[in-house]
Amino acid sequence: MAWDAARRASLRRLTWIVRGGVIAGIAGTAWTIWPAQDANASFRPRVAAPAFAAPQWPRLVIDEGHANVHTAGGRYSPFARLMELLE
Repeated sequence: MAWDAARRASLRRLTWIVRGGVIAGIAGTAWTIWPAQDANASFRPRVAAPAFAAPQWPRLVIDEGHANVHTAGGRYSPFARLMELLE
């Protein structure tokens, strides 16, 4: 009798471990196939009346060092194109 109770408890624990593994596997798969946030490469800005005229415009600097993923040629490319139009 005691052995059956211990075996049932062990199987119950194993069932929960398997369920947890299945849930973790599904969550991991969903995480890897979820679309990443990317820049809109087709965005073409238009500036009809720039707020600043040369040579008075403010200086804008994007730090591309330190292995940043946000670069003027990467995720910030639409913003960088907009800033280039203002020059």
